[in-house]
This record gives sequence, C-alpha cells and structure tokens, in this order.
Amino acid sequence: MKPFLHIVFVIFLLIPPTCVAGERIIEGAEAEQLLKRIQESQASLKTISGLFIEERTISTMPVPLVFKGRMYAEPPGFLFLAYEEPIQHIMKVSGKRVIFYVAEAATADEVDLQTMGDGDGPPDLFTWDPAEFKGEIVETATGYVLQNPDMQAGDRQIRITLDKQTLMIQALRLQEPGGDITTIIMQDLQVNTAIPAAILNYELPPGVIIHKMGK
Repeated sequence: MKPFLHIVFVIFLLIPPTCVAGERIIEGAEAEQLLKRIQESQASLKTISGLFIEERTISTMPVPLVFKGRMYAEPPGFLFLAYEEPIQHIMKVSGKRVIFYVAEAATADEVDLQTMGDGDGPPDLFTWDPAEFKGEIVETATGYVLQNPDMQAGDRQIRITLDKQTLMIQALRLQEPGGDITTIIMQDLQVNTAIPAAILNYELPPGVIIHKMGK
C-alpha cells in the first residue's frame, strides 16, 4: 500500500446517491477507461493547493459547524490544512506524523499513523488507487460520483465527486456509523504550483507542549 494511503479511510467505500434525470451509471469498458484517466491524472500531480469549506453535522448539536480554510498537499506524504474560520488552527500530516494545533494554544496534539487503522486518519484526497475501485460511477452534468452500493453495517460511508474535465476532487462526504456527517467542498484548486516554504517547513511555536495521543 502506498505510504499516503496509511493516513486515509478506504476511499473507495462510498455512499450510493440516487440517480436523477440527466445522470447515468458508467459501466464496463467505459468505467475502466475513466479510472485509467484518473490514475494518469494522479501520476502528474506534484503539488495541489486550494480553498476548502468543511461542514460538520453532529447529531448532538442543533446546527452544523462550518469551517473555512486553505489546503496544501504534496503527495504522497505531505498534507497541510490551514483552518481560518471560525477558529484558526492547523492539521499537518508529514509522513506518518500528524499535528493538530490551535493558534496561540499552549499545547498541540500529535498522532502516530503507524498505531492507527486505515479508518482513523485524515482523508487521502489525491492518491487513492483507481485500480482498486470496484463500485459504480455515476456521471452527472458536471462531474463523476464514485460509489459502492455494497456498504457493510458499521462502515464509514464516503462519497466523492470529481470534476468532469480536470478529474480533480470537487467534494467529499463522510458519514460516520453514528450518523455524524462531514462534507468538504474544494474550490480554486491549483496544480503543480510551489507550496510556500513557511507551510512546508512549518514548526510549532517555541514552548508549545506536544501531547502524543494514544500513548
């Protein structure tokens, strides 16, 4: 398995959407050709950056939580999410180390991905393996929705929407077994542009105490 896949959920387990007028299921050779195009597109990715909106619907809260920020990725081993609203905080994935830090806090949390299962890490948006995808693909007016209709009870359910022209991710929807839902919308994605050195080399402020989770 690719190193970056160790920080992911199984990206090819997806929520089945209901087809509406203008949508169709892609099957057989056409589906194989599309998956090959996605794989070729991934091979050309060196860096990805852009904006994101993240909405979390939690069963115990009356209204969804909405976060906005900027994303930087250098597959296979680097992902940086800079949350800007409503609270400034970051998530940095470097190799098998994940850091969570809220601006001006005295502490930060660290997770070692080697100690976690595939279902416990942040999403692998850009290097999931199309060759392993066995579900259905729904074509819409603007993109492709990847789905697996054979979900098992207790699975984290995931649906991905890809842009029809660029094959880049437009949206990611995650539904937890308990009913909580996270939706991530990607915007203004830039491919193979330089990631700022301040992001690539980001370090926690001096004096911040790191709590190692799971130990």
